[in-house]
Amino acid sequence: LMNKVILIWNDAWWNETEYFFMRITPQPHRFAFWVNVNKWNDRPAIFCYLIGQEADRMERLSKTAATEEVRQVLQTMYPEITVPPPIESYITTWKQD
Repeated sequence: LMNKVILIWNDAWWNETEYFFMRITPQPHRFAFWVNVNKWNDRPAIFCYLIGQEADRMERLSKTAATEEVRQVLQTMYPEITVPPPIESYITTWKQD
């Protein structure tokens, strides 16, 4: 199972020249792969790819809870920046679909 959480902001708060972000943690399956999609989207946006059990777990959360959890992970990845709440978010639900 693979799902995506897509977060969109009015302004990019991250380095817009980087296409991919990797998060190295003791739990390598949790929120590890991120893509800067504003390069193709004309809007500041980041995709977070989720796989396996993590994708299944996030699919069962409310949109608000999933969005906030992903935002909080970004906040831990970028402690020197205040990561604002996104203006829009989308969560794929491939298992349910």
